Amino acid sequence: MVNFEKLIIVGAGPAGLTAGIYAARSMLHPLIIAGPVPGGQLISTTEIENFPGFASKMQGYELMEKMRTQAAKLGARIVADSVEEIDTSELPFHMLTASGKVYVANSIIVATGSEPKTLKLPNEGKLRGSGVSTCATCDGFFYKNKNVAIVGGGNTAATDALYLAKIVKSVTVVCRGNKLTCEKVLEEKLLEHKNIKVLYNSIVVKYITKHSDNTGLRAIQIASPEAKYSIRVEGVFIAIGTTPCSSAFASLEKDPQGYIITKPNSTKTNIIGIFAAGDVNSACYKQAVIAAGSGCIAALELEQFLCT
Repeated sequence: MVNFEKLIIVGAGPAGLTAGIYAARSMLHPLIIAGPVPGGQLISTTEIENFPGFASKMQGYELMEKMRTQAAKLGARIVADSVEEIDTSELPFHMLTASGKVYVANSIIVATGSEPKTLKLPNEGKLRGSGVSTCATCDGFFYKNKNVAIVGGGNTAATDALYLAKIVKSVTVVCRGNKLTCEKVLEEKLLEHKNIKVLYNSIVVKYITKHSDNTGLRAIQIASPEAKYSIRVEGVFIAIGTTPCSSAFASLEKDPQGYIITKPNSTKTNIIGIFAAGDVNSACYKQAVIAAGSGCIAALELEQFLCT
């Protein structure tokens, strides 16, 4: 069965839901295909205090639930599915989802966001969920009163370290540069913590496991300009950036990193009728408010496109 839609929004993070809100108010009856992680990376973010309009701190998932509720209340339809393939050779566009459904749409907003990078070290796959994680808020509880490490030096790494410091025995931040790259206010908070230590000019080169089948983390091996050594930790949280979720959109123009390229000061892609918003087309300034703003722009530009 083929499902015909005027507008399909792919992704249900800040960009996708904001696009859905504006498109619904414009009576475009948008369908939002939520993707594998509805809410995007924001659902694993703690203590958001820089999103305009909310004077009190809130959890990331709370903000995303409010946005989802608002979009649905205004008329956006949200389905739990993921886009596997898309044919953009001609209008209308054809889309195949993981559930086997086929959608046909006159216009598309791509707001699939990005996903965390990993270290790609041996045994990393086996250790996922039993020593290695990319989500401190999801898995931090399992390391209560234990020693853990965080790999990275940006905002995500600093935020994760501050969150984990309330739960675990100690946090070692492994930073490959000679200084942290996070916001100064986060750096000050991080360095004030007695149970947080920062290793500069260092990288993780090996996971040392507890068992012969390479499961269970016992320690990590660190390499620095001065030496190579091991530190005992039972958990490693990786916070070294993201990769754009753009693989399903092979015909869209992308940069070498895979981010979708849009026209200057616009969300329009190289294919007429397809727009890209949020982290999937931006390698810098990964902020919820910026993603939401680009989702708004995409919806407004799409409305103009449909009216011409």
